[in-house]
Amino acid sequence: MELCYGLFIGGATALLRTPVVSLFVTGPSAQAVVELGTRYLGAMAVFYLLPAFTNGFQGYFRGMGRLGVTLLGTLIQTSLRVVFTMLLAPRLGILGIAFACAGGLRHAAGGGAAVPFADAGPGRRGVKNGACPPAAKRRQRRGRPPGTGR
Repeated sequence: MELCYGLFIGGATALLRTPVVSLFVTGPSAQAVVELGTRYLGAMAVFYLLPAFTNGFQGYFRGMGRLGVTLLGTLIQTSLRVVFTMLLAPRLGILGIAFACAGGLRHAAGGGAAVPFADAGPGRRGVKNGACPPAAKRRQRRGRPPGTGR
């Protein structure tokens, strides 16, 4: 599903980048701004696959009740985007900002900060420090131990 989302958003951005940017500028320098904006959105259209997969990782950890993992991942990827922007924008211009976004998003799409936190504990998948995700709580109420099937 994330792949379909990324392809749809990326495709729509690639196809509609010039009309969308043109909506926001008028005047004598509009053509130069539209050209810069379409170059940026053209690069970002390709990179929209990365946040599509990021949504899947964040949704998983949110569903497990591990909001700290998603918060940490977001803070790290945002920090990386700032650092990459400072390094790339002076050299590549507006495309440097697009590549900086891709650098931060690549971290998040790869699981990023979530990877060290993925193991929730010995023999208790998804359970840490006695806190159970909703599905494990339901199994416990039904008399089944966490980590067992339906």
